Amino acid sequence: MADETFRIDLARHAQDESARSTPGYHAFPENPLTEAGIQYARDTATALAKDYAGIVYSPIPRARQTAALFAEGSGLPLLAEEPSLSEWRPPSCVYGKTPEQYDDAYRAWRYARTADPTLAYEDGESLQDLHQRANQAVAILKRLAAKHGPLLAVSHKVLLGVILHLELGPAEAFHQATQEPWAHCQLRTLTPHLITEA
Repeated sequence: MADETFRIDLARHAQDESARSTPGYHAFPENPLTEAGIQYARDTATALAKDYAGIVYSPIPRARQTAALFAEGSGLPLLAEEPSLSEWRPPSCVYGKTPEQYDDAYRAWRYARTADPTLAYEDGESLQDLHQRANQAVAILKRLAAKHGPLLAVSHKVLLGVILHLELGPAEAFHQATQEPWAHCQLRTLTPHLITEA
């Protein structure tokens, strides 16, 4: 779809406290941005396009704080806090842990989820539920863009990666999202075929 109204750009939040930890560490949802992350979000804000109708963002603090900094530095309005843009929710038993600290049952689930994405572990979100929520997020962003104009959506690496790979299905989209790099504050455009097919 060539209509500029439907342009939706996706941004990962700025660096938060989990960036100081071992790779694979599951960040606590309430982790704040680092001082470096705050500064980088401010720097990014000055370079943002001025034609966005507004910023839509995840309610998780690191994304909400990034969106506020983007708005402050660019003059763009905060349009909506959108729960469907929240990061994938792992089971609470892994928060603050690295892969070496996972229990055996969680390790087993990590293998099983590829074959059966409907499986959830304890209070965590299944890959199927994440995939459905990513579809929902795209539909909501599409409606907001149709109503207001071009959008900037601030969210999280895994959720954003799943959005960009929806056509691969729950397991493979999740795998791609976790493996592909997405730098803090980096913007990518939601491609027209995803907007029209969601």
